[in-house]
Amino acid sequence: MLSDLARSILLIAEAASRPSEPPPELAADPLVSSSAAGMLLEPRTSSGSQELSLSLDEAVASSGMPPLPAVSEQPPSSPCERVSPLPTSPTGGCDSSSWKPGVAFGDDGCCCDSSGEDDLADLAYCFRTEEQEGDTSASENPSFPQFLKRLAKLVGFHLIPFQESTGSLIDRYLDQKPSCNRVAMPLHPILDKLVKKVWQTPHTVPPISKEIERKYILSEDAVGYVSQPAHESVVVEAAMAREKAGREHGTAPQNPELRCLDSFGQRAYQSAAAALRVVDYQVYMARGQVELWKKVSALAKRLPQDQRQAFQAVVLEGADLARHQVRAAFDAGDTVARAAASGVDARRSAWLQASSFHEEVQTKLENLPYTGENLFGEQVEATLQRAKERQATLRFLRSVYCPSAPCSGVGKGKAPLHKPAFTSTVCFKGVQCPSGKGAPPE
Repeated sequence: MLSDLARSILLIAEAASRPSEPPPELAADPLVSSSAAGMLLEPRTSSGSQELSLSLDEAVASSGMPPLPAVSEQPPSSPCERVSPLPTSPTGGCDSSSWKPGVAFGDDGCCCDSSGEDDLADLAYCFRTEEQEGDTSASENPSFPQFLKRLAKLVGFHLIPFQESTGSLIDRYLDQKPSCNRVAMPLHPILDKLVKKVWQTPHTVPPISKEIERKYILSEDAVGYVSQPAHESVVVEAAMAREKAGREHGTAPQNPELRCLDSFGQRAYQSAAAALRVVDYQVYMARGQVELWKKVSALAKRLPQDQRQAFQAVVLEGADLARHQVRAAFDAGDTVARAAASGVDARRSAWLQASSFHEEVQTKLENLPYTGENLFGEQVEATLQRAKERQATLRFLRSVYCPSAPCSGVGKGKAPLHKPAFTSTVCFKGVQCPSGKGAPPE
């Protein structure tokens, strides 16, 4: 696809040195034709963080070129196109309703300063907005299906119409929410062949290929993305003590079923961590594509005014493609992070069952946050440490306020035997419990 765009850019650059009449190759190219330019310049609406738009005027302003002729915009006719945008910021400079590469990646040339933390905060806000407003998903916004249609026309594949069943006729009649027709991408044959090859041996296939492990590398300080988390915890100590294992921290529970569950969690987590590393590379690659399109847009200054608009339309389409690539990378990261959480949950469940903790305690501990450093996390350790201290305090109070009473042992000449505390009567400090069974306290 990039080669087609590059070929169109070269054709436009060659046309700059020729007379004003456009060459026949440029006129026949679907990427730079008037219909394609009109399709690229059609109005787009946005909803949430998934559908942000970059207008043509903003692209021209960022490249320092004179503004292009205004394009008449028609109001959306279908109900699906009427999407309420996000509220703009008070400054009116860089809001979340219009996407700019400089804002998204923290460039200095943007109208407002943006750091990596601000970008993450914006993404987190958009994700929360999507979760709170269930009716503003990407599948219902017409911008993404329109992008897929342009992509299918550019690459040369056919989309598959996809329409969900809305239930009975009465339900569809009572539903006031407009439904947008979605489209489905065809499965790529090379990807399908690769997946079917991996699925030939699902039991013996390794969780990650050696090539991917050698290719996508992160620094050692990327905790949770490089190796398996450590499992030094009070839970592991309790499990080892119950199973009477000689090691202080075992690598897996001794029970065969729990060992299998822990092994499954390790395999799932290893695959998810490798996929997260690939997603990290994809995000940086998408940023590099944005920077390349910025440099390409600077070449428009050498073109005549009548050809500059078609050239800018191609640049705009490339920037829009990079924007959707970033969004797809974050969607993949969200999905893979959930798979990693499933692996952590499986390993936690195996160790908690081996520790013989109460079911309520297990339910509370298995859902505490995971930070990537330790399998059970700091909050799990803090909760167990507080419970351990309370238990030690109770044992101390029992020994102080309820001392065990000696038995009579008359005529045997042996040391007196001691009964455990709290046998049949309530003991208080300074009150001795008689040796007789069931006798009331004095």
